[in-house]
Amino acid sequence: NTNNNKSVYNSLYYKYGTMTASQNLQSLIYKKKEDGNPALSVLDQLLVPHEKVYIDIPDVEAAWGVIRSMQIRGAPLIAIVACLGLAVDLASRDETVKELDGMKDDADAILALIQKKTDYLRTSRPTAVNLFNALDELANIVAN
Repeated sequence: NTNNNKSVYNSLYYKYGTMTASQNLQSLIYKKKEDGNPALSVLDQLLVPHEKVYIDIPDVEAAWGVIRSMQIRGAPLIAIVACLGLAVDLASRDETVKELDGMKDDADAILALIQKKTDYLRTSRPTAVNLFNALDELANIVAN
């Protein structure tokens, strides 16, 4: 019934306002903050379709948490969030940045820190093949 469809549309419009398809489907947002550092947030898929809530991912612990709790789903997204979460942690997290600053001339120590963080991310979903493949590829790039 056309009138019924209009009624549903109107009630959704007034409840949620105007949204574009890209806004509805955007699983993650990765951007530069005003200070030039990267920022990552992900759509909490446990709340969809009732709510559209984004979770900030400032470090590997937060990335681990959303992967483990299944707040994000899908093999490619899991791998991407792990890698981008690591990137945000290395570039933006004060504790990590200070630790890296103390290792300026010690490439082995820097590699060990990155390896420790990637090993931790692997424990978030031990059966996620794409996650392991992405972290392996990242480790190869960093090592070379």
